[in-house]
Amino acid sequence: MFIITVLLVITIFLQSALLMANIVLPFVLALSIKRIDNRSLLVIFLAGILNDILVLQTVGLSSLLFLLMTLLLYWYRRKYKIRNLVTALVIFLLTMVPYHFLVNKNINFGIIMFEMLAFTFFYYLFSIFLKEHKLIYD
Repeated sequence: MFIITVLLVITIFLQSALLMANIVLPFVLALSIKRIDNRSLLVIFLAGILNDILVLQTVGLSSLLFLLMTLLLYWYRRKYKIRNLVTALVIFLLTMVPYHFLVNKNINFGIIMFEMLAFTFFYYLFSIFLKEHKLIYD
């Protein structure tokens, strides 16, 4: 989990310094699809706080939305199994569009497409990394 936390902090700093798109949320959603436990929830909460501080948003808003989306994914995973990337991308779109509408007050589909690419990258990265270290729940 330490390596995932370090990668998340690097992602937060990369987003705040260079990118207009939100790559922290695709990271969090990919992690939530692959693994949800108490440590993951703590890391997601702290990532939201750090993200808000660095992006100069209302502190706690991202944490609240990240945890809410993680909770919804957890409830979905209890009933249905997310087996492939297509299902994960549909879930991603169903969470990103309301997120952009609530936080940014507009929906930019170019940025959402970039975030979908980031989500796909993180989804496969976690698939490989968590299977290799026997931390995946699938």
